[in-house]
Amino acid sequence: GDEVVAVRPVQRPLLAIATNRRVLLTPMAQVNVLAGAGRGIKLIKPDPPGVLDFFTVSKDDYLLVQSKKGEEKELAVAEQPIYNRGAKGAVIRGGIAQFSVKAREEELEDSELDSG
Repeated sequence: GDEVVAVRPVQRPLLAIATNRRVLLTPMAQVNVLAGAGRGIKLIKPDPPGVLDFFTVSKDDYLLVQSKKGEEKELAVAEQPIYNRGAKGAVIRGGIAQFSVKAREEELEDSELDSG
């Protein structure tokens, strides 16, 4: 069955990545709190098979994308358009083979302290 991995209070925007080369950045205020069991929310309108992943981000973070041809791009979160929840999002040219979010330096240093 389904499993809850973690629950954290979050105020930062959400960045969703979908299989149709789309990225959606939306404010956390667009995401309704669900009090009980339900079907969840629609964050982005992806083409099948669906959403690959999503992250909480700050304006200083970067999205690292590797295209299907092996080209790497670093996209500043601050330069991404902001959409309402449920939109299709922006297209990433060249497709998405791999991706990750690179946090600003202060957050990296804090997370290194927490793990050691």
